[in-house]
Amino acid sequence: MKELIGTQMYPWLQYYKAEGKDWKNHLPEILDQVKEAGLDAWEQSIDSESEADRLSVLLEYRDLEMVSIYAGNELHGDDFEEEVQSILAQARLAKPLGVRYVVCNPKPISWTEPKGKNDEQLSRQVKALELLGEGLIEQGMQLSYHVHTPELSNGAREFHHMMLNVSPKAMGLCLETHWIYRGCGGSNHAVLDVMKLYGERINTTHLRQSQNRIWDETFRDGDVDHREIFRRLRKLDYSGPLTLEMAIEEGTPNTMSHSEAHRRAKKYLTEIL
Repeated sequence: MKELIGTQMYPWLQYYKAEGKDWKNHLPEILDQVKEAGLDAWEQSIDSESEADRLSVLLEYRDLEMVSIYAGNELHGDDFEEEVQSILAQARLAKPLGVRYVVCNPKPISWTEPKGKNDEQLSRQVKALELLGEGLIEQGMQLSYHVHTPELSNGAREFHHMMLNVSPKAMGLCLETHWIYRGCGGSNHAVLDVMKLYGERINTTHLRQSQNRIWDETFRDGDVDHREIFRRLRKLDYSGPLTLEMAIEEGTPNTMSHSEAHRRAKKYLTEIL
């Protein structure tokens, strides 16, 4: 199993926001910390050509790879084709950086209210993801479907409808271990069942841990059984990136630097791999 261990922009956005700072204004020092932690890769969204050009220089100087980007457009509305073109434009900007995967979480109706998409909206989203996946294939890239808790409500109807109706050729799966665990009521069975159902489609991962249901500041043994998850990923001959996403919520410890948290996370990941 190839070990390309990186970090996602979201934790760093949170770290700097807590200090009243815009993370984008501190990207060089963030990437210095990523390198200091011994990580190999960086994932973020890309919104402009100037941003892509800047990233190219910053990443090359630190010998960091960028194999994936994140996009979260709204894909269930009447204008889904325009939203798809917007993501494809982001992918074109990212391709020269070596990006191979576009991790996409279609925006929910609401992040906080239990209001799911209706059947018509789900049908439009299937068309959007199929169109997006086909467009990425033409660019030599792959789509990776990502979920948060909204897609796992109502019997996980949105998640399963996407996985069952968007063709495997057009769309792979981002194994978002903790959101699946949390979205299914704190269940390791749910994570492992997703792997059993769709394991061959997993092409990226996002990794987070919690202790007693509260997000941890680093990545180690905890609520989610990552030892078993990685045993199964090895069986699947998984070769995609391993992307740490240690986010902050109320109760998350703050006992070490962000660089140290990521250094320890990589050491743990390397051990269990």
